[in-house]
Amino acid sequence: MVLESLFGSRETLRHPLFMLLMSALAGSMALWMAYFTFPGSASVLAVSFITIAFVPLMHQIFKREEKVEAERPGYAALSSQGTSA
Repeated sequence: MVLESLFGSRETLRHPLFMLLMSALAGSMALWMAYFTFPGSASVLAVSFITIAFVPLMHQIFKREEKVEAERPGYAALSSQGTSA
């Protein structure tokens, strides 16, 4: 919820390099927090922190991409409509 409020899916799709930088920053913070919280299982906890942070943002991006694809279908959507077995 926090990352989604800082920058939305529209800004993320416009500036993918900024999102790469923010992902690297969030990943390093998650690793640091996981290591100092539970050093024995830091890898699993770091993956959990990263997943919790980015799921709402990725969900918004997928919704936006599906909406664009529904408005302008590509070649695969057009070719599957015309073929019948």
